[in-house]
Amino acid sequence: MARLANEADPARYVRRFVLMPAWFLAGAGVLVLAISVPLAFCEVRAFEVFTAEDYYVSPLLPWETPRFRPWASAVSVEIGCNHYQAKGGPVNRMIYAVTFRDGTVASPAYAPPVGGSWLDGMEIIDATLRSAGVRFVPQAVMSVHAYHPRCIAALRHDFSNDDFRRLQRVLRLPE
Repeated sequence: MARLANEADPARYVRRFVLMPAWFLAGAGVLVLAISVPLAFCEVRAFEVFTAEDYYVSPLLPWETPRFRPWASAVSVEIGCNHYQAKGGPVNRMIYAVTFRDGTVASPAYAPPVGGSWLDGMEIIDATLRSAGVRFVPQAVMSVHAYHPRCIAALRHDFSNDDFRRLQRVLRLPE
């Protein structure tokens, strides 16, 4: 604004007064756009898909190649049902973490289904893993019960009786 102090023409003063912030805002907008476009590109590119046959990972960076992991190539599956306290209240979380030979871990337990029900897809993946002889191990985190009774009770409440029995087989929940 100090640059306008010596302006004698009122019309030019008003024009310069209005345009100075406009240039600043336009520059700030260009900067935000320059930052957000690459981030949006990366966000849209990175995803994972769980199919009946394999696990597909689309990489975050464009020069990386997509990775396919057949379920039959898995080494182990960590299973369980966690219950813990968070800021918003109690949390119940199904654990179904598939580990592949290269160390990649896939967690299809909360993947949204493309078609059909989530449980139908999980049963197919589980059957593929079982037929491949993949080792199933209860979750092994210190001081966390692999099959917390409150988590199991919450799942029993959230699913119908038939679906809970199906889920019980997939997660190997105790009776």
